[in-house]
Amino acid sequence: MKDKTNVWLEFASRDIQAAKKLISDKYVANIVLFHSEQCIEKCMKAILEEYNQNIPKIHGIHKLYSLVKKNTSITLPVTSVIQQTILIFR
Repeated sequence: MKDKTNVWLEFASRDIQAAKKLISDKYVANIVLFHSEQCIEKCMKAILEEYNQNIPKIHGIHKLYSLVKKNTSITLPVTSVIQQTILIFR
């Protein structure tokens, strides 16, 4: 695995660790969602990096998902609810 890929995955791991530490506090539920979304984005950027794709400077799961699907051989497990959301925001 490429060094840059590992960097993306390390940042993703930190986001998920932060979310896990905060999840029991209802006051910061929005922060848990933020870190969860950031983790997903960074994981998809890691995939793009590993496949030598340009990493866009965006924060959009739907766009990153489309790029991973189009430019790699990776199949991401996506529920029907997420698929419908991706179609809405295209």
